Amino acid sequence: MKIIRRFSSFICIALVFLMGVMMVSTSVMYITGMKGKEVIESNAFNYFEKMGSQVTTKVGTLMVGLLLLLFSFVTIYLAIADLHSSGRIKLDSPEGRLTVSVSAVEAYLNRLGRSIDGVKELRAKIRRTPTGWALFARVTVWSDQDIRVTNESIHQEIRKGVQQILGERSFEPMDIHVSKIDERVGRVGSRRPVDVEFTSGKGF
Repeated sequence: MKIIRRFSSFICIALVFLMGVMMVSTSVMYITGMKGKEVIESNAFNYFEKMGSQVTTKVGTLMVGLLLLLFSFVTIYLAIADLHSSGRIKLDSPEGRLTVSVSAVEAYLNRLGRSIDGVKELRAKIRRTPTGWALFARVTVWSDQDIRVTNESIHQEIRKGVQQILGERSFEPMDIHVSKIDERVGRVGSRRPVDVEFTSGKGF
């Protein structure tokens, strides 16, 4: 399936590219008055003349058109199928087909992230890749924890959580982006040690 999708996509892209090149080059010839207009007009005239008189030209044109339509339909079908399957993770099950919603796994990992030491908030995004599934997470961390240590904890806990619900399934790569660093807020009415040190002996 992947080979067919890549091949059909390559053919469609190549055809679109060639059509673009032909249209641009023809327009430039007519705009600038470059040599070659006569050749284009002569070839076009000969082609349409053959279309009216030769059966092989008619059949050949029809076959090429049908082939292009077939590649287009196959590419569109595979793109829709890939989009549909990108929202589901397929698991092995002897009883029948078993799939898990990607959004359900993301919501589970978001809840799991709040229990990791040093993490205030985690937003996981799971994306399908040519080799499997990858995880990208935006994280808000606390300032009293080494970010490198927090990163290791995130990887360890996510791997454990994924194995707990999906078995041997893993997400590679697992990229973490720290988008915000927050400070822990103490209880109402309490002061931080730095505030006590700064205000001691000053009448506060």
